[in-house]
This record gives sequence, structure tokens and C-alpha cells, in this order.
Amino acid sequence: MLIATKFQARENDSRLYTIFVTQLTLDKPLSEIVALEWRGQSEYADPHNPYVRDHFIGQFIFPVILSKLGFPSEYSLYFLNTLYRLLLIFMLYLIVKEFIEKETAIIILWALPLTPINFSYQLRANHEQLLSLCIALCVLGLIKINKGILYQILFITGFVFSFLTKGLAAIILFPTLAFIWFVLYFKPNQKKMTNLVWLIFSFLVLLLVFYLYELWFKKVTGYPLIEAYYQIQIYERSLQEGSTTNSFLMQKIGNFLYYISRTLINGLPWSLLLIVAIIIKYLKTKKLKSEFPKSTTMLIWILASFPVIYILLFSISDRLAQRYIFPAYYFFNTLILVILIQYSPALKKFQQYLNSKIKPHYILIWMWFLLIVSALGMYFLKGGHNHWIS
Repeated sequence: MLIATKFQARENDSRLYTIFVTQLTLDKPLSEIVALEWRGQSEYADPHNPYVRDHFIGQFIFPVILSKLGFPSEYSLYFLNTLYRLLLIFMLYLIVKEFIEKETAIIILWALPLTPINFSYQLRANHEQLLSLCIALCVLGLIKINKGILYQILFITGFVFSFLTKGLAAIILFPTLAFIWFVLYFKPNQKKMTNLVWLIFSFLVLLLVFYLYELWFKKVTGYPLIEAYYQIQIYERSLQEGSTTNSFLMQKIGNFLYYISRTLINGLPWSLLLIVAIIIKYLKTKKLKSEFPKSTTMLIWILASFPVIYILLFSISDRLAQRYIFPAYYFFNTLILVILIQYSPALKKFQQYLNSKIKPHYILIWMWFLLIVSALGMYFLKGGHNHWIS
């Protein structure tokens, strides 16, 4: 359908990023992938030099490699974002499965895709899906950091790629990972700070990656990057866009209410069902509090940390958009489902019925299979196989 209709998203970032992938695929070897050029494609173009210095190229690495292998460059981001989304849901399932029984955790696989955020961003070619996946990988790696080198690599990779994908906005990971470490590993009676070294080590690796990235960018383009990045993102955009605000306090309150409302809306129908389930429980028992197992309580705190910290930090920002807190929606919706299945006997019975009839992770595998088939269709229809023949 994308090929037949020559689909192109109307959303500006999706359009721009698709053009960037095509540029890097056709005009740049992988050794110069950092040298992304504006070429008059955006109002944010830097007047001082032709290169993009307000974004890192983390989100373009995989689509460019895929496109250089012959996949149509105008569709590689759409394909990969769908794959990222499926992997994100599966990673959230693996996170939940670490704290509650597998049969209950499977609710994440079939219920999470039914939320509005999963449909409204279905055909976008921007970075939110990859960022969310990187954050989920980072969290899963930290939770299972003692289970072997695979999860330690997963943690470091997710952490570094979050910054390479979104740069400054990934700073949200610092307070959230610190909080998750506190929930999982802090023991007040022990002087030894278990696994704290991994948080410190990940930060040192990030600094090293930024240093090497700066050297790489300067070698290819002749211009510095890191200083220009923060100059553009903080001083030129945030302050200029925020300087027109009439009331500082009212703007922050407005931001907060906006993000709260968007989070609740993107949690439908499960956010509404949770409210109904809590009301029904109160009418029956005259109390709101539910006794959760310790592991479930830990999971609730971990999942809640993302929407809370995301909303608070981005409410302070002068810039406002629903997509800025995109990863928070998925963690919030996962949180809702974890609590809802504890409050709602009807949902728990329905989950048991599904488990007896069909395993939802089979549905996810089937979706992956269809995705691969559609990708192969795009590949051959657009002549990707000629890349190897020639």
C-alpha cells in the first residue's frame, strides 16, 4: 500500500527524516554517515554551515544500512519503526514478567497494542519508537544486570543509543535509572552500593562515545558538533520559543495539565476501565487500598517513575508537543494494565480464557512474520534485488 500510493507522512519530521535517510544512502558512505546536510530542507537549517548539528544520527544508522542493502530508502524508517514498536511491546512484557507470573504478564502482549498511541503513530518516520525501545532495553538490562554479560551489554547499549537517538531529551534516564536502582538494589543496612557501578560505568561510556563522535564529525566535516548542539537546542530554540510566553507559571501549569490529559487519553480504554474497577471495588469493600505482592509493588514503582518524571521535566520546558513524552505513554499504559488485572476479576478471567485458547505471544510472532513478508514485498517491488544482481 505504501508503494502503490507513494505514501509520505504529512508530519514534518517524518518527511524530513525520510529525505535524510535517502541522502545518507545515496550520497554518503557509512564512514561519513555523521555528515548529514540540511540542503534547504528545514527552517532550522544552520546558516553558518551546511551540516545538521542539532541532531545525532542514532535513528538513521539502521535504516541507512538497510537501504544500502537495497531496501527502498523512502520506506526503511516506516518498516523499522513498526519493528521497533513490536520489539518495544515485547520488551515491556519481559520487564513485567520479571515481577509477576508469566500467565498474567501476557496481558501486555495483547492489550498494550490496543491503546490510541499505538494507532496514532503507526505511520510515522520519526525517532520516538526507537527511543522508546532503547529505554525499554536499558530498563530490562538494569533489572537483570546480574544475570550475565548479555544484559550488561543490553543496558549499556540501550543507554548510549537513547542519547544518540534523541540527544538532550534522553537526560530523563538519569533520574529514572537512579530511582529504579534505588527500588531494586538499595539496602539501607548495607554499606555496599550493589550495582551502582553500572550506572557510573554507563555514564563514562556515554562520555567516551560523545568524545569519539565529536572527533568523527570534525574529521569528516571540519566543524565541531557538541558545542553547537547545545547552543542550538538550549539557547537558540528553547529560550527563543519560551521568550514569547506571557506568564511563566501559567505556561508550566498548562504544560503539566496538557501532558496529564494526553497520558490519560493515550491510556484508553484501560485507563477508563481502571477508574471503573477502582470505583466498583470501593463500593463493594469501602476501601481503595489493595494488597499487592512485594514484587508487584516494585514493578509499579518502576513503571510509574517514567510518566511521573517525564511529565514533571517536560512541563518545565518551554516547548510543548504530545510526542515529547512518547515513551512515557507506553510505560504508563503498562502500569495501568498491571494494576487493572489486580483490581478486575473479570479481566483476570478473560486473560485465563485467552491463555486456554491461544497464546498471545503467538500473535506477536505472527505479526513479526507478516512484517517480514511485507518488507520482502517492498524490497522486490522496488527493485532491491537488483542491488545484488548488478
